[in-house]
Amino acid sequence: MKATLLNTAIGFAIVLSSFTCKKDKDQNFCDKERIISDTVYNRTGTVYYLEPYGRWGIRIDSATNSLDDSFVGFPCDLSNEFRAEASKVTFSGVLKHLNEDEIKRPEIKTLHLFYIEVSSISH
Repeated sequence: MKATLLNTAIGFAIVLSSFTCKKDKDQNFCDKERIISDTVYNRTGTVYYLEPYGRWGIRIDSATNSLDDSFVGFPCDLSNEFRAEASKVTFSGVLKHLNEDEIKRPEIKTLHLFYIEVSSISH
């Protein structure tokens, strides 16, 4: 009985710690100092999961994008409502350059990555 109770307690602690680690990782990502690049209003984009970064991102639609360039903003906490591959969104917010230590190597020169402080978002 004691062993079962102990195993249950350990399992519960492991589950709780996994949520805490993810939340701490997200909070660290959100709180970093970054240089502001631009403020965008009512822009459209496509949501997708960028595997190397382990984060949901918004590929920003732009008239200035060439066929080779992609601009992606990583929101701090994208709600589950918007976490669907290839879903279209309209958003506003502040784009900030990712720091050098946040960019995965090898770097893809045509992929421009930003942190985005989303002030509004809708489908």
